[in-house]
Amino acid sequence: MFNFLKDNDSDKLIAELKKVETHAKETFGGKDKNIWFKFGSSDTLTTTISDIKTDLTTRNRNHILDNFKLVTSDLNPQNELQVFFS
Repeated sequence: MFNFLKDNDSDKLIAELKKVETHAKETFGGKDKNIWFKFGSSDTLTTTISDIKTDLTTRNRNHILDNFKLVTSDLNPQNELQVFFS
């Protein structure tokens, strides 16, 4: 996400996230499982890779960019990126 904020290459971001997801599936099993993200402890959404891809091309772009900035630049532990696999 940090590299995306620097180079703005959404295809590269999505490809890298899918690599992480594939690795999780191979390591932990679960063909039907996916990774999803929470951007800080106050985030109530479950954001998937597909959601990120869509958000980057819609009116939600600023919201997802703000979330990326929050979890990559804020040192407050309440604002850390949480990654889940289920």
